[in-house]
Amino acid sequence: MYKISKMLRSSPAAESLPRLASTVVILAGKEERSRGSSLAASAVDYEVLMVRRHAKARFIPDAYVFPGGGVDDEDAEAVERYLHRAGLPSPRPDLYSARVASLRELSEETGCVLRPDGSVEAVSTFQQARRGLAPDIYDVEAAPLLTLLGRWITPEGYAFRNDTYFFGAVVDSKESAPQQLALTPDPSEIADIVWIAPDEALRRHEDPRFDFTLPAPTFFLLHALAQERQLARLSGRWEAQRASIREPEVVPITQRVARYNSVENGGRTFFMPGSYYCSLSPSALLRDGHYQYTSLM
Repeated sequence: MYKISKMLRSSPAAESLPRLASTVVILAGKEERSRGSSLAASAVDYEVLMVRRHAKARFIPDAYVFPGGGVDDEDAEAVERYLHRAGLPSPRPDLYSARVASLRELSEETGCVLRPDGSVEAVSTFQQARRGLAPDIYDVEAAPLLTLLGRWITPEGYAFRNDTYFFGAVVDSKESAPQQLALTPDPSEIADIVWIAPDEALRRHEDPRFDFTLPAPTFFLLHALAQERQLARLSGRWEAQRASIREPEVVPITQRVARYNSVENGGRTFFMPGSYYCSLSPSALLRDGHYQYTSLM
């Protein structure tokens, strides 16, 4: 495809162990737009927050993705302090650390803080309200709002590999639509920030008039989101999952392709154009020229 060569700088000889990482998919009800807006044709009633990675980024440069990044030691330490303070057990500490990392990365990359009530506000506003307290740039108590959506592992053969948890959250704002919040991209990592409907993002990716490159995981997650047109229904499913006693196990997506028609556990099967970048061997190409992928959403 016309935009794929610059997405991942591979080095077959330079393989590495995947680094634990996390990404957050932030959704908000769609704003009222002018009739001339390109979003008017969207079939869904919500938008997703996406960032464009810097052109000089070492991993998927110049691509549109969801806010996220690597899990650091400070994230694990923040989890320990939070769970101890809240008197909560610590099951799967790596997963909870990934949750906290996604909140931190959201704030670092966009200047947006997710609060425990589901609202979002600017980092400056959050810090002003915390005068006299530790100067955090994110609210660790918002971690329970995040719904586990999936897990992707960069295939072998790339110099930079991530084992990435994807989380989702539906947000609102106390005074105005979340899209009205003034966001501040980190100039060292992020070139642009945009609120966009999932189906519109997919259209832009396929249209050469737009420089809107989507990595494979982002491409597929947007496809999964676009199947649900109503934010209220999607939010309800995510809330029910968070309320369940046991968090579902998520099978990592690597180089495997689903080769069955029936989908277990309420998942959905999608097809991906064979011309699109995908870290699969040629034998994974199905007879009709498409790759097949099963979503856990």
